Amino acid sequence: MTGIANQKTIEKINQIVDLFNIKNFLVSGQKFEVKASIDRIITALDLVEIFFKQENYIQGVAILNATQETFLKAAILSQTKKIHERPIALQSR
Repeated sequence: MTGIANQKTIEKINQIVDLFNIKNFLVSGQKFEVKASIDRIITALDLVEIFFKQENYIQGVAILNATQETFLKAAILSQTKKIHERPIALQSR
């Protein structure tokens, strides 16, 4: 990207990209956190809105796609946690 953008612009872009990279958010051995992923989803949707308003649809759709993946993972983990927290009642006959 040398010549296309200055170093400050590249650093800002890298910060935004890191926002969506789950591996950068997780310290070694740390679990995927639903709350943190929800915060990333909200930020991503704000970015999608900005891209769409500027008619940068390809970038907006790309971020929306990545956001959907994060949303699905968070939803599955949230529901799995709820299932594991419920007591199992055995019926007696």
